[in-house]
Amino acid sequence: MILSVRGNEGGLPLVHEDDLARAFFKVIVEDHPGPFNIDAGLLSGRDVARILGKRTFALPWRLAGLIADLGFRLGLSRFSSHWVALGRHPLYIDTRKAAGELGWRPTRSPEEAFRELVESVRNSHRRAGGER
Repeated sequence: MILSVRGNEGGLPLVHEDDLARAFFKVIVEDHPGPFNIDAGLLSGRDVARILGKRTFALPWRLAGLIADLGFRLGLSRFSSHWVALGRHPLYIDTRKAAGELGWRPTRSPEEAFRELVESVRNSHRRAGGER
């Protein structure tokens, strides 16, 4: 089961590493000054659960934080309440400056990036001798 934070149906921003590297490359090689927001869009807890073939359950953020800290302290989870706090509200990132000044646009959706991440993690576990 995937626990999510109630009230953040939008999710968290996600970008594929290749898209991020392409943005860094353009900034450095083309010498663009200033900060740029890089993001491909939001991936919700429901999307994550669907991709992983799990069910999702939305909790109030304080309860989700307590459960996350308990799981973290017991070694059952890699995620503490700090991660839950990040998911309390949708985080919208304005990438118009990157699009306008760098000509940057993501080539992969947040879902594609997450699916690739999951496959990579599963493959690394297989190579290490553990199935997940």
